[in-house]
Amino acid sequence: MAEAPGPSARGRGKVHPSASRLPVRGVRAKRPAAAQEAAEPPVPPVQKRARPGPAAPRPAERVPLRALSVAAAARAVPPQVPRKATATGAAPRGGAAPPSRPSKRPHWDLKGQLGDLRVALDASRSRAEALQRENQALQLQLGRAEEGLVSCREEMGRMRREHEEELGKNKEQHEEEVARMRKEHEDELGRMRKELGTVTQELGDKVAQAEAKILDLTNRLEEKESRVGRDGSSSVRHEFSFDRVFPPGATQREVFDEVSALVQSALDGFHVCIFAYGQTGSGKTYTLEGPDPCDPQAAGLAPRAVRLLFQRARELAQEGWQYEFCASYLEIYNESLRDLLAAPGEPPAELGIRRVSAASEELHVPNLRRLPVRCHDEVLQLLQRAGAQRAVARTGSNERSSRSHGVFQLHIRGSNPRRDVSCASVLSLVDLAGSERLEKGGAPGGRLRETQAINSSLSALGLVILALSRKEPHVPYRNSKLTYLLQNSLGGSAKMLMIVNISPLEENFCESLSSLRFASKVNECVIGTARANWK
Repeated sequence: MAEAPGPSARGRGKVHPSASRLPVRGVRAKRPAAAQEAAEPPVPPVQKRARPGPAAPRPAERVPLRALSVAAAARAVPPQVPRKATATGAAPRGGAAPPSRPSKRPHWDLKGQLGDLRVALDASRSRAEALQRENQALQLQLGRAEEGLVSCREEMGRMRREHEEELGKNKEQHEEEVARMRKEHEDELGRMRKELGTVTQELGDKVAQAEAKILDLTNRLEEKESRVGRDGSSSVRHEFSFDRVFPPGATQREVFDEVSALVQSALDGFHVCIFAYGQTGSGKTYTLEGPDPCDPQAAGLAPRAVRLLFQRARELAQEGWQYEFCASYLEIYNESLRDLLAAPGEPPAELGIRRVSAASEELHVPNLRRLPVRCHDEVLQLLQRAGAQRAVARTGSNERSSRSHGVFQLHIRGSNPRRDVSCASVLSLVDLAGSERLEKGGAPGGRLRETQAINSSLSALGLVILALSRKEPHVPYRNSKLTYLLQNSLGGSAKMLMIVNISPLEENFCESLSSLRFASKVNECVIGTARANWK
């Protein structure tokens, strides 16, 4: 049995310095030259110490790893030298290349790994300290910035309070200045309105006086001409042409039979307007209403017209027509509107003439009572109720003279579901106040103003009819409440008839002559072809 070599035997073998298991930094193992390897004899492998007992046979081809020579071990296993990190990219332009990163140590180099960790820990501590110092500096800056922000907010609050206080003072001063200026302007405007009202009143009085003088001169001239004709000193003859002349003995039925066809056309959708014109005391109210509207023989045009319309409506019901009637009655007194169907003792409503809509030419009176009626008797009761409230007074020409224009209107709406048609119309019966001369009327004080208002409105009616007869582009409807209210009836889309009443007395010859001349102008006026309001 061979004895295994001891440590001294290992020491006696030639050992290369690079055969250490720990790598030496910066030392590379040099490989021996080929000639030197060939000259040196191979070193026999170191035998292990044999255990007591029979030795087991070993295969000849297996050689123990530790039996290799140092040179062979160096030649077979090259020494592990840590690689240095090299920069593959180009160095930065602005300075030196970044520090090389150490390569990863092998897992068995614990001491080296511990040293690397200590170095990394020191670097991290240094970086943490630097970040802490930087954080402290930033905290200090943030504190200063917050202090500055608080001071800025305080300054802004102070400035805002000062600004609001100053703005409040300026606003109060401005409001006081505006209120003062507004009061001055309102006072000035009130003073100017008062002056304008005074001037307007003076001009109105002057115009009324001028119209009265003109009318007086006209009446004197006509009276002079009539006296010349009556005395026979000169051959003066007045000729007039009318559609029909009724003698003094004509009955109410004869007069109505002449206009019944015109009244009946209101059921066909035509606006119908009938005027009663003449001097005071000539019988206008008698012609329109009669002494007793409930008396069938003495009833005037209004009761007979209403009776005819209701009778004809019942006849047309067999053909599928259905009609609705509404009645209204107002008077125009001193150029103001009054509702004659208002309840007794009720405060008068403010009435005015307005358009139905911006796109329509139709006119109406808001707040005016328009009562539905279903039979002839209900209309007669309304006529009696309105007649009791109408303004009348005693004058030098008439014991019971109407001091206002009365306008009775019957609004008619018809429909025929079978034919799918409908119509709307208005029957207007106007009892005009009588014209009279101021000196003959003997109406001082309030009666004088009434007479002036009546004559002015009748003159406006004459101007409107004259403008219509001449086809003038502008028709002065707004010169009077009467003409403005009846604009729809005078404007050409309605059927209009004027009944002129004259007095047979010789003392009223001048007034009768004036009425006949006005009626002649009306008869010569052609306002156009009437149109039915069908839908």
